Amino acid sequence: YRATDFVLAAKRLALDVVIGSDGALPLGSNPVVRVDPADLGASVHRLLSTVGRVDAVVAVDSDMLPLAARLGTELGLAGNTPGAVAAAADKSMQRRLWAEAGVSQPGFQIVSGAAAAPRLGFPCVAKPVSLSASRGVLRADNEAALTAAMSEIRAILSASGRMDDEPILIEEYVPGWELSIDGLLTDGLLAVTAIFDKPDTPDGPTFEETL
Repeated sequence: YRATDFVLAAKRLALDVVIGSDGALPLGSNPVVRVDPADLGASVHRLLSTVGRVDAVVAVDSDMLPLAARLGTELGLAGNTPGAVAAAADKSMQRRLWAEAGVSQPGFQIVSGAAAAPRLGFPCVAKPVSLSASRGVLRADNEAALTAAMSEIRAILSASGRMDDEPILIEEYVPGWELSIDGLLTDGLLAVTAIFDKPDTPDGPTFEETL
């Protein structure tokens, strides 16, 4: 369902489209190349051997971002590098890079294994480093709540097919409005396309997505 709007937009612009998919996509007469996000090398080779000249690569969901970045790099197209995509998908890597660049952010620590009393104090927020859409993001007001949160995050990671020993990010809790800014970055210039807020910003223990 994510690809339909992109295909319709391409049709209105009279663009030729080749779809790389890990499932069946009955999207008209557009050619479909079977890809596997877990095997980037073989998927890139299959796409390159199937398509001719390519002007742009668009990922329509987060699972396909690494493949799109790798393919764009192979084709010499402007876009996010595979390293940038990997950092955006890993909150521990993201936080470290922000810290090195002097970007303002909440205090944080990365924990492997069992729960540990955070250096940040309480309340704090625990979250897996790989998931999105607020899955496994939990507020803890004391050590008992943090231990319970860590156990719950491990269960969520297991149910999501992630590694059991994935690090968990613990952050300083920052109250206030939550905003999401969407935009397009071109040659270092940001064009903001939308700003969303949560009219009823939750303060925990869970942080459900609302609009």
